[in-house]
Amino acid sequence: MSLPISQFEKQLLQSINQNQVTIVTAETGSGKSTQLPQLLLKYKYTEDLKIIITQPRRISCVQLAQRVQYELQQVPLLQSSVGYKVRFESTVTEKTKVHFLTDGMLLQEAQNGFVQFMNTVNYLIIDEAHEHSVNTDLILGLFKENITQIKTKIIITSASIQTNFFTQFFGQGHVISVPGKLYNIETVFSKKTNNFDERIQNGLCIIRDFLLMKAQKASPFNPKYDGNILFFLPGVEEINQCIEEVTLLVEQLNLQIQLLPLHSRISLQQQNMVFGNEQKIVFATNIAETSVTLPNCTCVIDSGLVKLLQYIPLQHCDVLKTQNIDRSSFIQRKGRCGRVRDGIYYFCGSQEDYSEFLDQNLPEIARIQPDNVILQLIKVRGPSTVGDIQNFQLPYRIPPSYINNGLKRLQRLYLIKQETDLLCLTKLGKQTQSFQVDIQMGLCLNRAQKYGQLAQMSKAAALISSGFQLFLREETSDFITAIKTVDDVLDKKSPYNHQQSQYIKLSYEQLSKEHHDSEIDNFIIQKCLAVGFQDNIAEFSDSDRCYYRIDTLKHEQVQIKRKTTQFQFKTQNTDDQLYIHPGSELFKQTPKPRYVLFGSLLETKKKYMMYCAEVQIEVVKQAIREFQVEQKQTFDKR
Repeated sequence: MSLPISQFEKQLLQSINQNQVTIVTAETGSGKSTQLPQLLLKYKYTEDLKIIITQPRRISCVQLAQRVQYELQQVPLLQSSVGYKVRFESTVTEKTKVHFLTDGMLLQEAQNGFVQFMNTVNYLIIDEAHEHSVNTDLILGLFKENITQIKTKIIITSASIQTNFFTQFFGQGHVISVPGKLYNIETVFSKKTNNFDERIQNGLCIIRDFLLMKAQKASPFNPKYDGNILFFLPGVEEINQCIEEVTLLVEQLNLQIQLLPLHSRISLQQQNMVFGNEQKIVFATNIAETSVTLPNCTCVIDSGLVKLLQYIPLQHCDVLKTQNIDRSSFIQRKGRCGRVRDGIYYFCGSQEDYSEFLDQNLPEIARIQPDNVILQLIKVRGPSTVGDIQNFQLPYRIPPSYINNGLKRLQRLYLIKQETDLLCLTKLGKQTQSFQVDIQMGLCLNRAQKYGQLAQMSKAAALISSGFQLFLREETSDFITAIKTVDDVLDKKSPYNHQQSQYIKLSYEQLSKEHHDSEIDNFIIQKCLAVGFQDNIAEFSDSDRCYYRIDTLKHEQVQIKRKTTQFQFKTQNTDDQLYIHPGSELFKQTPKPRYVLFGSLLETKKKYMMYCAEVQIEVVKQAIREFQVEQKQTFDKR
């Protein structure tokens, strides 16, 4: 079947030859993600040819690489020319010409010199640029900053790209628009909803009606229901709840239909199950929004919801919040059906709900905590002035106040230092970055290495970063629970399936760096966590039956307010009430621990603390002071 993009081969090659920046706007179903790399491979083939295609998600990397490789099977010279590289998995060899990489993997490859690395690449294709992932925007910013020193041709593609936006950003660029190839898609709106939960229930009602008619062997109320169904949900918790509810009905009706999750927290092998031939209902996050083609998908049910991180400056942390998707995502999700036949798209809200959608939600890089971005930028760019960081041009600018706060925090944590006018990574900053985790967990791992507990802390980091379910064990720390769970994985007593267990094992081996496994030292683990998560300590207020964040080093200066006969401690920055998440070991603990350290925050109707541990405030203070004294001595020796 000829795809629309094949009609534009001549224009594409001419544009790429004549311009360093080419922008391809290609509608859903055009073939841009699979055909453009093949076009360059066939017409630009040389022994040293290197084409890199970045994707924001690993499932897209793997699926697209496998598809392109399959399509090239009939060309002997090109059979082994395609490979992919994602975390813990690579099929790249010396013969590989076409490299599918996650955008994060490209930055990892270029960490020792962006210009030097890019000049080994002939063509760089940035796919799904409209998503504006942090890593994609960093790559675009670095490319623009060094464009006069780079010979690489860059092709920016997306199904819903803002062409003027990117031509203005680069100050150049030729635009080619390619139409899509979709069958007719019927759009059905629901009634006005009062809250997000109602939208999810509307979606479940549609699935129930379909299953009941399937059980009665009646003609489906819409012929487009004969294929597979894709249900977009905001997060993993909602996916698990919906699958659990629908499973009961499927069993009651004795139906043969697969119910499959699709999100970033499951293994690649599990993700690939959705591409099988059996009839299925797939419950997915926005991971299925782009570059993933679900076979024979004739119906999309869309809650119109997504979970996004939002930086709260006063709290110095990111909060995961459920919110509406934007109109760009609406188009992308709708385009998941209608690929091979007519389809139907159910939006679980009303047209009035849709009218409240923004054209585009704030990009990730402009709404998350800037610390990790700044650290990564200094690592890839090398020594930089404060002005270099503040004025670094990104497709979307980070608010200056965020950058200034981030620089202060990184210096307070001794992760960066200023030599003359240049900011550079400290030894601690380099070590923390080497773990390839976020700053907080990186600091925990660094301290654990110092105290001989790296192997144990690596277990906690491996499980928590995987996002897999935590199986409770009546501990006083979710981190200790994670450590003991990974012990079971290593002892082949895993509560997870084979693919999940393998992912955890590989992550652990990468983080532990072959350090000898020692016995768990709860006291040392608490000290390590205290340094990494020193801004994430909360104290219980019995009068409110909730927690408030505190300043661990200036506890005596924290504002104290009397409420009934109890004292509650609040920082002077925020009065937000925090609650222990039901999935934590500490949720059912009675009485509640006075002090809790937490790994992250999740906001639904309340703000929940995720990955909690009971801590003693004096141990926390001691650990932080020891860390500060040690790092200050290191600085003073310079």
